[in-house]
Amino acid sequence: MGLLNACRYGFLDWGVTHLMETQKSGVGKAVLQFFVIAIGATAGSYLSGWATDRFFGSRRAPVICVLMVLLGTLSLAYDWTVRHSAGGTMLMLVVIGFCIYGPQVLLVGTAPADLAHRGTSAAAAGFVNFLGYMGAATGDVVTGYFSSPKHGGWQTAIYIWAGWAFLGAILASLLWNTTARKIGVMSGVIPKLGGMATLGLACVAIEVGEQPLELRVATYFGLVFLANAFVERRYAGLTMLISAVGVLTVFIGFARAKSGITWNESTAMIAFGLTIVAALMVLVEQKEKPCESLSSPPDAADA
Repeated sequence: MGLLNACRYGFLDWGVTHLMETQKSGVGKAVLQFFVIAIGATAGSYLSGWATDRFFGSRRAPVICVLMVLLGTLSLAYDWTVRHSAGGTMLMLVVIGFCIYGPQVLLVGTAPADLAHRGTSAAAAGFVNFLGYMGAATGDVVTGYFSSPKHGGWQTAIYIWAGWAFLGAILASLLWNTTARKIGVMSGVIPKLGGMATLGLACVAIEVGEQPLELRVATYFGLVFLANAFVERRYAGLTMLISAVGVLTVFIGFARAKSGITWNESTAMIAFGLTIVAALMVLVEQKEKPCESLSSPPDAADA
């Protein structure tokens, strides 16, 4: 929810400003283009819930995942579209509104109620909303910083929105088979293999970008540690630590350079970030178990 809200408030709080600065237009014209996002939001709020029941057997994660992947993809093309077509911008904003508010309605309402134990649905919804607004606050700060021309400009900021959407989709995919009656946990080997793939991508990016030798050596050690996690999962903690240092190192190097972010820097930060998520999944790995929720039928003791 935090990642979705970071992307959502990027568009809502900064969308009109982006249109004004990119198209060199007045606030009136920018608002007239941007208001259509509400049309997509209205449709997404209704149809996303209907789709989960109609096509996915009340599983919320597939719809959330698909819409967030689409949101990330549209975000990558958004800045270019704004610079070249007013009509295309309005059409894209309708679809973006759909992709933002479809997952948002599911995440703040039905999903917490589905996953919460009996008697805790209100607390679950409150916790999810707390994470959402933490993400919104953080996202506004990050957007404000990177939208400045000296820190990369609007294209960099919007690419970060896309990264948040893709990461949110990956996290939602972990609950692909989850329903109100059952928590579906993916096979434990998938996070390990996924983490090795993303860390391998980080290795390539930092080699091409000629990052410090110490970081490159540490990243290769991170791959070794993650491979050892197939035997003892606590090694994933070392990989997670190395990846966190990698994100900070690449970011600090980019900030000191005072130039536009390069593809290898953005790829390295995204890859390190995904590795952190994968390593964390390895550390907290648990076996599949049933989940009792408010929608579950009462058992014999309650009858």
